[in-house]
Amino acid sequence: MMGLKLVGLLVVGAGVASAGGTCTFTPNCDYGKGSRDNAPASSKEECCSACEAAAKTGCVAGVWDGKNCWFKKAEDIAHGCTHSAKVKFACLTPLAPKPPAPPAPPSPEEIALEKQYSQLKETTCSQVTAKAPALDAADEATFTAAY
Repeated sequence: MMGLKLVGLLVVGAGVASAGGTCTFTPNCDYGKGSRDNAPASSKEECCSACEAAAKTGCVAGVWDGKNCWFKKAEDIAHGCTHSAKVKFACLTPLAPKPPAPPAPPSPEEIALEKQYSQLKETTCSQVTAKAPALDAADEATFTAAY
């Protein structure tokens, strides 16, 4: 077992790219917490190869910080990535679950309802604001100073 791991690391260290370039790369994408399993990598392609080599342990994505590739499992990436300046790239292997389809655009009826709601909200807020009592300037200054 240790011999196989060592061979995998030697291949990664030699700079072999992903088999067939099968990873999808996203800059500054981090999948957060998860496994602390990692391997050294000097490029995003090496990170992809390292993750593909670690597929039997569940790796479907790698997060490359410029020095190491952090292995992520399907459950680690389920909620999508967050932007991180600490991360150079995330690489998704073909084993990574596909992201959900984007929502359908709103229908004309939904757009009309949103417009109607926005107008109603603006009208209501302006009516309430107009009826609100004016604050005494001295009371406002006292409150602001105490706050």
